[in-house]
Amino acid sequence: MKEVKTYPIGTIVGRFQVHELHDAHKKLIDQVANSHKKVILFLGVPKVIGTKKNPLDFESRKKMIQHHYPDIIILALPDNKDDKKWTKELEKRIREVYATGDVLLYG
Repeated sequence: MKEVKTYPIGTIVGRFQVHELHDAHKKLIDQVANSHKKVILFLGVPKVIGTKKNPLDFESRKKMIQHHYPDIIILALPDNKDDKKWTKELEKRIREVYATGDVLLYG
């Protein structure tokens, strides 16, 4: 039987541009929180805030999520059109919080 790899760190990347978490958001966060010892949730932050696509700022979304999940680390992750730079920044930010440990990414 093949051994299943475990990941101590679960990382969620999303926008969560809603005024209240809906059931699918909660299901995702619950799944990650129940599957990993450590959880980081990154909120995508656009260059321009207050648009139809991105009406809410980082702090509003962070407070909304923390209301339901006070123990989850929530950080901003600025948008970057360059995938390599974005990935490098994501990896750097994860390691600033947790220097070691395998990470499973959800998005």
